[in-house]
Amino acid sequence: MEQNWNALDAYISDGRNPNERKLANNTYAIRRGGAIAIRLHKTDVLLWHEDRVTVSFFTGGWFTVTTKDRINTFGPDGWNVWAVRGIWWLHGPDGFKTRFWDSMTLDPICQTIENEADGPNFKAMDRSNGLIRKLITGYLRGLTDETIADVLSQDGRGDCLYCQIGSPFGPDHLESHLREKYYMPNLIRNAYRTRGYPNPDLVLSIDGSYGPERVRSVVGKYLRSELLENLATN
Repeated sequence: MEQNWNALDAYISDGRNPNERKLANNTYAIRRGGAIAIRLHKTDVLLWHEDRVTVSFFTGGWFTVTTKDRINTFGPDGWNVWAVRGIWWLHGPDGFKTRFWDSMTLDPICQTIENEADGPNFKAMDRSNGLIRKLITGYLRGLTDETIADVLSQDGRGDCLYCQIGSPFGPDHLESHLREKYYMPNLIRNAYRTRGYPNPDLVLSIDGSYGPERVRSVVGKYLRSELLENLATN
């Protein structure tokens, strides 16, 4: 199938449901008025606009291999997203290359980013990400095998309230835990939930005893996904 609005419109029209049709695992083409979205799980990762030319890119914060694959598979012909050291780049014909960012809108014919003026300040973002990486590294260094065993022996009722209810309430909240080296069971539980474990205590009963390195890995991915801006974290 060609990668453009017309091809997606024809594909949906040939299905049973005139408004949406499955494209791949957990991936659907869905009509949004005169536009057509490519939805992965609960996130529209692409939006082909009503002009049938321009397309917007989204991650919903999920800078993952699967998100990138769906963008490359169902985005415009000749355009691809590549990851280099966690940073995503949009590549196009004739050597076109620019930093990827959420909600950027591409005109693949004119080879322009229509809303370029709304893009992020990448220098400031990279500087901030560098500082956060150092905080995460220090936090994980303090999450020793002994600390993990001690933390998981607690019931968590005295933990930070925000972590108890499973919501980080913005990066400032989690960043304060990194600075304070505040280790708690509910932060670890939340990390496992974001990796798709609905019952983290069951998994932690195994990982806490036999795989503390895995606990550090899961917590590290969680902190990077919550605190680093516009970067792949998987």
